[in-house]
Amino acid sequence: MSAAKKPDSKEKGQEKDMNNLVRSSASLLVYAKPTNQVLFLKRPGKGSFPASHVFPGGALDAKDPCLEYCAIRETHEETGLLCCDKPFVEQKELFEPVWKKLGLTKPYAHLLPVSNWTTPPSGVTNKRFINHMYICPVSSTFVHDVLTPSEAAIKSGEFNKEALEWLAPKEALDKFEAGDIVLYPPQYYLLKSLVENNCEEKKVSELLGLRKFEPVVIEALPAPEGHKKLVMDWGMGERGIITFRKGVPIKIEHLRDVPKL
Repeated sequence: MSAAKKPDSKEKGQEKDMNNLVRSSASLLVYAKPTNQVLFLKRPGKGSFPASHVFPGGALDAKDPCLEYCAIRETHEETGLLCCDKPFVEQKELFEPVWKKLGLTKPYAHLLPVSNWTTPPSGVTNKRFINHMYICPVSSTFVHDVLTPSEAAIKSGEFNKEALEWLAPKEALDKFEAGDIVLYPPQYYLLKSLVENNCEEKKVSELLGLRKFEPVVIEALPAPEGHKKLVMDWGMGERGIITFRKGVPIKIEHLRDVPKL
């Protein structure tokens, strides 16, 4: 699997496809290599991606100079974690004054790109994103009590200290398979890639780069009542068979080397 050509990371605002206007966003897979653990945010039961384990991140702001900056900024706003070369926590100041005070000209230079995913058309909402994902290696995990989300994040009710969790990639996949947590395809795919490559984040970045995933539903399979089972083309001979219950994925099967029709 070869890495896709890296697009201009300064592309901002909205990206247009044939169906809808698609906004840019960025997410950060914060990976503590010494303990082999990834930082997850547990989403609330309502809203986008309900009750799921996701990586911190959010929509690109007009003032963000690039997507990497967006990923670092959003992570800081949501968790209080500043993922610079020497990550630290418990920052209550706004992101820009913090990193400028530290003399960081590019607080995102150490990030590793690991693909981007476009929200497939749903027919229900036009709210779609191209989510650019990055791995951020850090030296250790952090105690939840010192991770301080921004005031806005707390008021929204979406993020709090209790909503943060460190899990090893395989542990997260096992919990998903057991039905203990919810993962969506991008998180599932990246965690599986880490496991398959001995959690070598640089190797995963070399393999995926900024590969573009533009999932397309190609078939609906028979499923039990109250469930939906969709076959999605992930490109490059890969497919995902996702089983949903009440709109939430409960099982993902990853197929490779699928012949072209």
